[in-house]
Amino acid sequence: MIRLSRKGWNNVLIFASLFMILIFNGVHNKLINKVSPEQSKNLLPVAEVVLSADFPNISVERVGRGWRSLPQSEYTDQQISDVINLWQQLAGDLVTNEVLLEQLKQSYPNKVVSFWFANYESAYVLQIFQHTDGLTYIKSPDAWYLTDAISSEFFL
Repeated sequence: MIRLSRKGWNNVLIFASLFMILIFNGVHNKLINKVSPEQSKNLLPVAEVVLSADFPNISVERVGRGWRSLPQSEYTDQQISDVINLWQQLAGDLVTNEVLLEQLKQSYPNKVVSFWFANYESAYVLQIFQHTDGLTYIKSPDAWYLTDAISSEFFL
């Protein structure tokens, strides 16, 4: 048996504990963070505050805690807030098929929606391509995404 002083055994226990914590943390991160290329991702930045949004026929902007539409419309503050929340929760799968991407790049979007965030200098533009197969492809500033068909409830 190894003869160590009390301080020596304390050091052995401390380093053994640290080693176990590192092993468990590393294994946990590898198990939890399995990233697949098909993983869904929110289309809008999650932590950003939407200041205004430009839809095909109407613009909305935040006024205090509420919303107003330009031009004036019959939409209530709650209806506008619900639509903005739908967009903030919208997620899509990353499109990686090069042939499909080339086809989409050569077509025109069905609709374009622009969001203005507090920390962005320019608009965050989403181009919406509704495909004949019922799927919806969305081009964000950073990538192309595939999502279920966007219904009329996403628009004012």
